Amino acid sequence: MMLLIDAGNSRVKFAICDGSDILDVRVTDSVKGERGETAFRDAVSPALTSADRVIVANVAGERFAKCLADLCSSLTAPSPEFLGATRRLCGVVNGYANPSQLGVDRWMAVVAAYVENRTDLLVIDAGSALTIDGVDANGRHLGGCIAPGLDMMRAALLRDTSDLAELSRDGSNEPDSVFANNTRAAIASGCWNAVAGLVQRALREQAARTRVRPRVVVTGGNAFVVESAIPVPSSHVPDLVLRGLALAAMECS
Repeated sequence: MMLLIDAGNSRVKFAICDGSDILDVRVTDSVKGERGETAFRDAVSPALTSADRVIVANVAGERFAKCLADLCSSLTAPSPEFLGATRRLCGVVNGYANPSQLGVDRWMAVVAAYVENRTDLLVIDAGSALTIDGVDANGRHLGGCIAPGLDMMRAALLRDTSDLAELSRDGSNEPDSVFANNTRAAIASGCWNAVAGLVQRALREQAARTRVRPRVVVTGGNAFVVESAIPVPSSHVPDLVLRGLALAAMECS
């Protein structure tokens, strides 16, 4: 049994994989401060004690890596295997000039999406950051882009402007129109439309390069919101990174 861990900036997802299926996906807050570390230890410890391997995609930083390694050691569980992006995996060729610079979460998401679809894809991870990656039907990763996620955009506006926090106390969070009539709705509209514009441009550019309209796969905590910005049918796969970790672990075993 493998324990798969997807450690992001805001949340940590983990699940047991029995070699064919991913079971009982759970989510806890990211490891920030002593309270976050305690919550993570309490949540993941039962799964660690029954795992034969611990496979990790970590973009949460060194604090998380140390917390997990120390916990594994204290429970005499297997040492965590921290994966990174590679040049090739499961039929996908990394499009970065330096493959190791591609975030492991993006790489695992692209690999899982391609293995499950085997067609031209646009892979969107709507988490703390918004990432968009293209892959063609031959498994060639076309590269991608990174932008602030919806929550990060809103937080930056409220934190770094002098009066928007006060002016946005009342109103709607729904982006009904570009031309909102209150500050709260204007922020929602601006952030949502920024995401919509980026997604739609990515769709157009990939279709122009490959001559095929890509299928869209979405993951991440804001997936449902981002899906509303996509002008074509899309698939929501909440455990996409975990699926990529399982594939990588089995290919590297």
